[in-house]
Amino acid sequence: MATGEKARTGAAGEFYAAARLSELGWSVGILPPNTAVHDLLARRDDAASRTQIGVQVKTSVGGAYWGLHVSKHEARRGETDEWFVLVDLDRDRQAPPKLYCVPADIVYVFAWAGWTANAKHDAGATTLNFRDFIAYESRFDLLSRDARSVEWEFSGGLWNWLERVGAPEGIPTRSQRLLPAR
Repeated sequence: MATGEKARTGAAGEFYAAARLSELGWSVGILPPNTAVHDLLARRDDAASRTQIGVQVKTSVGGAYWGLHVSKHEARRGETDEWFVLVDLDRDRQAPPKLYCVPADIVYVFAWAGWTANAKHDAGATTLNFRDFIAYESRFDLLSRDARSVEWEFSGGLWNWLERVGAPEGIPTRSQRLLPAR
């Protein structure tokens, strides 16, 4: 993908994520390109609570993969208000995009597992497969929760991998892996 096309794809994902959050009652600010950690800042004021989150948006086209640099996100682990919205744009732009709302720690663990599986360790770069995040599709309801309280939904294969090679500090136990019913 050419650099200009890549930038437009990323911007499209950010606008889709911001539009969906706005539609759901969040006040959303889109940050300037290449901001260190977040692409969006979102705030929601309910009668019962006030929630403010930082959102990193990653965009793919046609159910492919999202690229991620492990080292860029490692320092943000354990934050209560850090989220990813992973956007999958339809290749032909005929269907609406799919959006996956995932706590940053969960994305980090998937990225870390992919990076450790890569013998070259290419500068901390890895890819995330959309199939690993199906449980989080359209789960905007999770964004009002403390990101650390969201149950971890991992495939059996990832749990097996983590048991075999070890895991980064702070990985939940297997019993915490199921997502609550909607």
